[in-house]
Amino acid sequence: MDSTSDKEDEQPLLFYHPKDVEASNKVPKQIQRLHLVALYLYCIGVSVALGILLAQNRDPNISVYSPANTAISYWRTTFEPGTPDQPSRYQGEPNEVNNQLWEALYKGSRATRITRSEAQKLVNASNVISEGDDEHLIQLEVFHQLHCLINAFLSLQSIDL
Repeated sequence: MDSTSDKEDEQPLLFYHPKDVEASNKVPKQIQRLHLVALYLYCIGVSVALGILLAQNRDPNISVYSPANTAISYWRTTFEPGTPDQPSRYQGEPNEVNNQLWEALYKGSRATRITRSEAQKLVNASNVISEGDDEHLIQLEVFHQLHCLINAFLSLQSIDL
């Protein structure tokens, strides 16, 4: 076979100019702009939705029944960080001031009366106040834990280390 005929066989039947190929692959600028605007609006929508979800002052555990659900409210606060150089009002040797501060955290919340129908909705059993009575006695766990924490704090203060 002739080497010139091999070269002729390798040449394409249609001749393309590189600019023609680039032009056929280009997306019109209007469509590019439309895609950018759609992406921009999508990002704004997601940001707004996340902002709304994060700004809500609600506890996801509130779906569990508690007789206290209607009394719960939330607010933002800044806590006083206690350091060895500047202890918070709750730190230090027990005294009249910090004892009152600790007790004020759970004053009036040691026990609560609820009806039998409310008690039946609870996950844990409650105590009947008296036989045949329709009222049950409960205590919110957070106040029980706070009570135990205060007693542990007072016990540690009485130990001479």
